[in-house]
Amino acid sequence: MSLPFRSQLYLLAFGWALALICGQTAISQPWQWGFFILTIVGLGIPHGALDFIVARHNAERQQTNSYSINRFLLFYVGQSVLFLMLWIWPPLALTLFLIFSALHFGETDLQEFRLHSMVKSLAIFLYGSSTFVLLLLGHHTELINYIPEIGSFIQQYDFLGWSIEHFDAIYRSTLFSSLLLLLIFSKKDEMLFFRIMVLVLVQYLVANLPFLIGFAFYFGLWHSVLSIQAIRQEAQFSTLTYMRRYFTPQTALFAGLAFIIMIGLYYLIDLYFDYSNGLFIFFIGLSILAIPHMQVMHGFFSRAPRS
Repeated sequence: MSLPFRSQLYLLAFGWALALICGQTAISQPWQWGFFILTIVGLGIPHGALDFIVARHNAERQQTNSYSINRFLLFYVGQSVLFLMLWIWPPLALTLFLIFSALHFGETDLQEFRLHSMVKSLAIFLYGSSTFVLLLLGHHTELINYIPEIGSFIQQYDFLGWSIEHFDAIYRSTLFSSLLLLLIFSKKDEMLFFRIMVLVLVQYLVANLPFLIGFAFYFGLWHSVLSIQAIRQEAQFSTLTYMRRYFTPQTALFAGLAFIIMIGLYYLIDLYFDYSNGLFIFFIGLSILAIPHMQVMHGFFSRAPRS
């Protein structure tokens, strides 16, 4: 059993225990915010601190000498600045971010499946899209309470209202289409059915958790841990060797820089953009920091499938 799939099972067990707690008692807002902040700050943002190692690995795998830390930092800052400028036009920035994020999350969740490239790309996009449809449209009432600007967007753009009205059809069509592609075109083995069932169960889990807890679980725990375990598996490191190789002063420095950049982006967006909601500003900052991360990880996941 691969490291990412084993991690999926552990995370799924934890998530369902969390759902059981939420079902038995109403979790107060301070506890929801505490879980959200702990997971996002503890794993969600820091998992991108490995990007410089992943970028170096991508260059080594391609047998090129294109990697240097200065070039990597220039790429990272340049991409972030360009996407920051795009937030002058929120619909365009949000659309691009959701498309890239759907591909990124789909790549991480479906990394265990072996398909032809075109079919896998379609399955990745559909599954990643279903996840965002679930998080955003499925929890739109909670989201509007947390971020009133979203209510204004819904009133301003008819497509958003139509999407909420037809949420069930959109969600089911994207999810079932992706799962059907996996079932038909994946390399058949004894674990195929179980892998697909895990994907169904984590979707059902996120659907039944409160938004803050569901988002924190999916992004802060599920996605971050699967990304880290994929990197570890590629390097074929034991736990101890992995920790010695990756949890270094340089990694800690990049994690610290990520937090500093997030704080700087928060105040920069608050100063120059006409947004007043703190959570919305945080998500914009997260999207800006995520754009180069998603490109680095795409290079990692687009490697030739292993047997």
